[in-house]
Amino acid sequence: ALIGTLTKWIVSRPRPDSGLVNIQAVISDKSFPSLHVLLFTIFFGYLCYLSIYKIETNWLKILIASVSAFLILTIGLSRIYLGVHWPSDVLGGYLLGAVFISFLKNHAQR
Repeated sequence: ALIGTLTKWIVSRPRPDSGLVNIQAVISDKSFPSLHVLLFTIFFGYLCYLSIYKIETNWLKILIASVSAFLILTIGLSRIYLGVHWPSDVLGGYLLGAVFISFLKNHAQR
């Protein structure tokens, strides 16, 4: 979350304007990246990674991976639908989350 908050501060991108999109929720802080998407991607993405390499039961691996992927995808879509993020904010959250998971994966293997 620290990296996402720091990125928000550096980029300082405003949220979508009600004149451009239908806003369902008003939030006052900056937009890029979506911290909801970033945190969901890190948590459920790493959970998915761990399940693939640590769980031996195939059906459980598939279940965890499917539910994780569904939650990661829907949180991004919901942020866009609610009008609180631009699509690029969501993609930025996914990208930063993937970078963080890669770091965790590489660090955990040492």
